[in-house]
Amino acid sequence: MATNDSVLLVEDDGDTREMMALWLRGEGYRGLEGRDGQEARQALEHEIPCAMVVDQHSTLLCGDAQRRLPMLAASC
Repeated sequence: MATNDSVLLVEDDGDTREMMALWLRGEGYRGLEGRDGQEARQALEHEIPCAMVVDQHSTLLCGDAQRRLPMLAASC
């Protein structure tokens, strides 16, 4: 299910992730959260967010996930 108000945050630092989620809520978005690529993939199984904010050191953007990104972008 794609929604226009959800953003997936992938960040291993809990304080940073919490701060970003708080900011997104203040802007009217729902922050879906994951500590790492595995949790992000699990979140993507339940909901396709409109946008993703990914820690540059995350393992989310490797292998099969890279091939799926165009599909995710097209769903918003």
